[in-house]
Amino acid sequence: MDKLAGIKCKNKTRKQILLCPHHTINTKELDLSNFLTYSDLFLELPKLYPEIDFIFRPHQLLKYNLINYRGDEKTNKYYEKIISYPNVVYDNNQDYLETFANSDAMIHDCGSFTAEYLFTNKPCCYMLKDSDDINKIFLPMG
Repeated sequence: MDKLAGIKCKNKTRKQILLCPHHTINTKELDLSNFLTYSDLFLELPKLYPEIDFIFRPHQLLKYNLINYRGDEKTNKYYEKIISYPNVVYDNNQDYLETFANSDAMIHDCGSFTAEYLFTNKPCCYMLKDSDDINKIFLPMG
């Protein structure tokens, strides 16, 4: 996280909110993602808040897992729709720290981002799938 501390934030005039869904949409081993529940909400947010820029930054494996679960056509239509909004940017960079540094908030269901985004000192909404997960899956820090 030292690299994050050294990133100089860009000047911007609009708020940027990260949308960061996890890839574990259909796995029993690590059943954390609730993307299938909230995918429509992610499509509504840019319409509801046109004054905010949203950065759609899914886990690198989400598209692959969606294709296996929903098929190519439905998955590609979703990705095309979300990035069609003028206030949405699709970010699939390997290095996410600059995106973190320049964002204003995050909405996500990714466990590791919970710890990493704390270093930005910015608001974060973790979308918990099941309240029992707090005791069953997360470490005390989580």
